[in-house]
Amino acid sequence: MLLVTITLYITIISPAGFLVAGPELVIYAVPITAAGLLLTPAAAIAWAMIVTLAILIRAFVVAGMPGITINPIALALSLIVLYVLALATWLFARSLQQANQDLRRRIGQIQTGAEISRVVTAALEPGLIQWPAVQLIQSGFGYYHVGFYAPDPEGRWAVLTEAAGEAAERLRQEGYRLPLDGTTVVAAAFTQRARQMIVVGEEEPIGPDGHPLQPNVHLLPQSRAELALPLQVGERLLGVLDVHSTRPGPFPEEEIEALEGIVGQVAVALENAHLFEDLQQRHQELQELHQQTERRARYLEATAELARAVSSLLDLQTLLDQAVNLISERFGFYHAGIFLVDDAGEWAVLQAANSEGGQRMLARGHKLRVGEQGIVGWVTHAGESRIALDVGEDAVHFDNPDLPDTRSEVALPLKVRDRVIGALDIQSTREAAFSEEDVVVLQTLADQIAVAIENARLFQETQRALEEVQTLHRYYLAQEWEQFTRQRRDLSAEYRRLGVPPLERAWSPEMEIALAQERAVVLSDLEAELLGGDGRGENGGDGAGDRFTLPARSALAVPIKLRGEVVGVLDLQATEEPRRWT
Repeated sequence: MLLVTITLYITIISPAGFLVAGPELVIYAVPITAAGLLLTPAAAIAWAMIVTLAILIRAFVVAGMPGITINPIALALSLIVLYVLALATWLFARSLQQANQDLRRRIGQIQTGAEISRVVTAALEPGLIQWPAVQLIQSGFGYYHVGFYAPDPEGRWAVLTEAAGEAAERLRQEGYRLPLDGTTVVAAAFTQRARQMIVVGEEEPIGPDGHPLQPNVHLLPQSRAELALPLQVGERLLGVLDVHSTRPGPFPEEEIEALEGIVGQVAVALENAHLFEDLQQRHQELQELHQQTERRARYLEATAELARAVSSLLDLQTLLDQAVNLISERFGFYHAGIFLVDDAGEWAVLQAANSEGGQRMLARGHKLRVGEQGIVGWVTHAGESRIALDVGEDAVHFDNPDLPDTRSEVALPLKVRDRVIGALDIQSTREAAFSEEDVVVLQTLADQIAVAIENARLFQETQRALEEVQTLHRYYLAQEWEQFTRQRRDLSAEYRRLGVPPLERAWSPEMEIALAQERAVVLSDLEAELLGGDGRGENGGDGAGDRFTLPARSALAVPIKLRGEVVGVLDLQATEEPRRWT
């Protein structure tokens, strides 16, 4: 409205003949310049045409007024000058507009760089760095397509890990990748570790193999220029940022420098993220190592405790019961059981178990056929350990209703030399509860249990054989001693102060007790027990010819044994003072 008002004022309200022709016509450049600067550069040309039309109309109107003369040549020259000023205004306004756009774009790029810096420095995962970076670069710089390529572990391919813009989602879903030995701009940036740029329609740069580089535009048909910038920290190449633009011509140098600054920030953030991942992985490995060490320490402690326990036990059933209870308590297993193969080698019979279900199985005589039923049957037949990390997926596992909570199972053979005598069966309520390291340690426990079982069996067999030999020996010894006593009559003697005459009287009470109980017997105060308390015998004799007339005060009777059999008794009596026998 301001421009219209100025134009109308200059054209209509001014006095007749004023500024119709001559150099004064330049004042009409004021609205033209204002239009070019305040509206658009093209508005200067358009407003020049409007002013020209207004001037021509005014010239036509005032031409018929008396006393007014219009010089056509001067008018034409003035209009030419007017159009020259309009053209200069258009050029100046366009340059000013372009500079303003460049300034705004530069400010936007700086803001984008600052936003990317803020985002990537706060992220500690590569995925949380790459995705916002490509999104912000694509939107902040207005590019057609932005992608991030990372090398694969073998170093053969550049794999697209994140992308934004045209065809980004489709390329990610397809797992798009480029060969590193190819002629693409991305491959050249990887191999030469330097920025690479190609403009469609211009001379193609030469790659490291001597062949011209090819733009990666078969999936991006509107791309007119491609720029690849390597992300490098020190000597480590982390990837390449690939940028496509629809603007013809090369990327501006200041824009490339801004992108290189952003790429450097992203590279440092990715390196920090990788270092953080490595740190987390090492921390996790240390935790796992610590857990393995603790578990190994528990295993060793349980192994030592089991070794101490089984080495001191010779009763087979007690040994088996203590073994399963110890394994279950130390390692927190749901069920532990020991099977022994019968003499025929057909059945693995459950002999000990710690769980309630195992006790019910023991009560009903649970057994599994060797080589046919369950993991225990397989192990007792093959002589090798077997793990079922998920019992629902293991075809060999025996689905036992007494153990409904079992999720994983391991069975280990009990072997003595090359002979399988049974199996140690352990079950857990957790899936994948057993590792190969667990199997190694548990097999050591199983080997100790097998040796202890064999020792207990050998001890029991030895004890039975020894008892049989001792019984037979006592039988023959009793027979021989009985025959010997029938043939000899002088089988007793008594020591007195006057000599050692034969003992012809009956045995004393303490001798009878020692003979009957087969142990040493001590009797005190025999004077009261045997002489009625006055030193005389029970019949009141003077003791001549009567053994019990001695004033005995105490006695010790010790059985005489020959290879476990009592063949006599040694009787000692104290007659003067009471005696304490030691």
